[in-house]
Amino acid sequence: IIDGSPACSCRRCTLLFLNPHPEDSHADVRGGHLVDPNAGRVHEVSTANAEASLEQLVEYSGISTGRLLLINGTPEMESEGRRRGFDVTPVPLTAFQSEYPINLERSSIDACILYRALERASNPVKVLESIREFLVPDGALMVISPTLDSRTARLFRSRWWEFKKENICYFTADTLQNLLVRTGYGDPMIVRAEGVLSLRYARQKLATMPPTLRYRVLRIVLAMSPRFLSYRAFRFFHSRIAVLVRPKPIRNPPRLSVIVPVFEERATFEQMMQRLLEKSINGVDIEIIVVESNSRDGTRELALKYRNHPRVQVIQIGRASCRERV
Repeated sequence: IIDGSPACSCRRCTLLFLNPHPEDSHADVRGGHLVDPNAGRVHEVSTANAEASLEQLVEYSGISTGRLLLINGTPEMESEGRRRGFDVTPVPLTAFQSEYPINLERSSIDACILYRALERASNPVKVLESIREFLVPDGALMVISPTLDSRTARLFRSRWWEFKKENICYFTADTLQNLLVRTGYGDPMIVRAEGVLSLRYARQKLATMPPTLRYRVLRIVLAMSPRFLSYRAFRFFHSRIAVLVRPKPIRNPPRLSVIVPVFEERATFEQMMQRLLEKSINGVDIEIIVVESNSRDGTRELALKYRNHPRVQVIQIGRASCRERV
């Protein structure tokens, strides 16, 4: 249970997500940025982190100019992108989840940074597929997201500060990479989203945390730190990773056809079909072809119930015949 919402895990891909999704998000989003109430006082820290992220993107993609789509990025990221010569387009995450299309042309974006946003998306597949449509064929996407297998998540366990209602999905490095591959990206490179932190920034962030014993102890320790260290930047363990990928041509997945001859099998037919429909193979489409041989015990009527199922074809043979002959 996370902030009163039940968390579920997908049996196929092990992705952890809130179900049902919270009706609203507590993220304050304006003009394409997640608004930090202390942003003006921690500008130098955010600037250093923005520089590091842009440098990783440029090194991976080889793109140093062009159009940069910044989804839920910080003002410092936007400023750093413009300083490097990018034409920056800031967009809020909500633009990818609304019913109205985004005012962008297809294949018009050279690079995109999805910053602390995918975990807040109610449909992350839709968001990634939409971004792919806007990227040029040799473009690049950088996804920055907290992960369950980060050092801070393993250290704090159930008290990890990223366990909150605003985050709908919880990724590991593997589930995030698999999701990107599924939605048409390739050449993944995973790097730690290392950043810098000042003690002043840490004190301001802790002031917004719930009054638990752990955070009270941290506040006391930081309050006792020398004043001359307040503005110094320190490297720290992050909860986030950055995954860099490129759009790839989408190929139709291979198809496995399961041919099921049936004749006079009313007693077992529905149970057998239910078990077949529950089968799945990652990356493979499974179709079931039912060949019904004019059974007279009601099997044909049961088979016809599945003729509108998207994964089932029903072929009827006009005259009665045994299963071996079918």
